[in-house]
Amino acid sequence: MAHEWAKGHGGVLPSTREEKRQFKELLKSRMIAMDEDNYKEAIDASFKVFAPRGINADLQKIINDSCTEVGSNSSDFWVMMAALKEFIVNEGCGEAPLEGSIPDMTSSTEHYINLQKIYQAKSEADFLVMEQRVENILKKIGRDPNSISKATIKSFCKNARKLKVCAFNCSFSYCGL
Repeated sequence: MAHEWAKGHGGVLPSTREEKRQFKELLKSRMIAMDEDNYKEAIDASFKVFAPRGINADLQKIINDSCTEVGSNSSDFWVMMAALKEFIVNEGCGEAPLEGSIPDMTSSTEHYINLQKIYQAKSEADFLVMEQRVENILKKIGRDPNSISKATIKSFCKNARKLKVCAFNCSFSYCGL
């Protein structure tokens, strides 16, 4: 229905409070019976349609950090961030890798499992691209291309959309005092 809305509104999704209300009304109008759980869930989750596409400001800030210009002494985290930066610009089309999980929803078991398989396949494809990018960066900086484990890269991909960096001043670190 988001596609239908955009088609009728110059290719733009709802952005104002009134447009969002109208979009919810469109969803409600498609309900045959008032107890259709999947429509209730769609109405409750309609805010996701309005959410801006792309990565969040926190992730953009990390990607823009000069530490993503990696060298042989860079930490594994910054090597993976450099790979993520490349992924977002290229294969991700402005998005981080897909985590691969879908929320619980009202659906037939068959449809839910099929949708889950689609998400997992996309997540695995994104992971494989990220793994290759990490290996290429490691080679380029003179490190063992397998020095970052698959499990670490997979975990990084799963959590990439939620990354934050907490920087601290070394003078405030624990000194045994």
